[in-house]
Amino acid sequence: MLPQSKLEAHRQHVYEQELAGGVTASHVRLNIFPDGGVSRFRLFGTPTPASRRAAVLRQLNAMDDPERQAVLADFCAAPEWIQRVAAARPYGSADEVFAASDAGNAAVTQDGWREAFRHHPRIGERTAERTQSDAARALSAREQSGVHGGADTNGMALADANRAYEERFGHVFIISASGRSSTEMLAALRERMNNDPATEIKTAAEEQQKITRLRLERLLG
Repeated sequence: MLPQSKLEAHRQHVYEQELAGGVTASHVRLNIFPDGGVSRFRLFGTPTPASRRAAVLRQLNAMDDPERQAVLADFCAAPEWIQRVAAARPYGSADEVFAASDAGNAAVTQDGWREAFRHHPRIGERTAERTQSDAARALSAREQSGVHGGADTNGMALADANRAYEERFGHVFIISASGRSSTEMLAALRERMNNDPATEIKTAAEEQQKITRLRLERLLG
């Protein structure tokens, strides 16, 4: 990774251009010739997707139940989903997490979905009914980036449409917002106003499942 290089006493040495490129490693050994010492040694790199995924799985498996449930709520706050996914540990792979998520989705009741919806801010807003963690707020902001950059006229129209939707269905409008503009989401909201309540909660649950999957994929790579 680095050819034999002379060190000087009482000096900070930085090597960047001298490093060999394209090196993938799990361990690094530092040899000092002929002898001596280094007070601090820092090595910077980018984890491979596989090693990052393995580290995330180890962290999820090592969490205690309260911490794990709090983290899972950032992905989907339906109580039944959290319980099923938490009970599926230890996770041996990303596919096992996705399978646990699918099984959890199948167990969620309508009341569970409504609880999950309360953890999402309205489209065009930043604050949810339930308190979100910093991580969940960041995820919501990222997903709604196309809305927050929209025109003021769309923002006002979304606010009016949100109110009408909630009066009709009793919960916030849920849509997988990633990659969608404010105009697209406003059109989707207005179209879904034609649904009956039973159809709409099923549609909103399907959108929640898309959001959950995208968030898990970002976490696990």
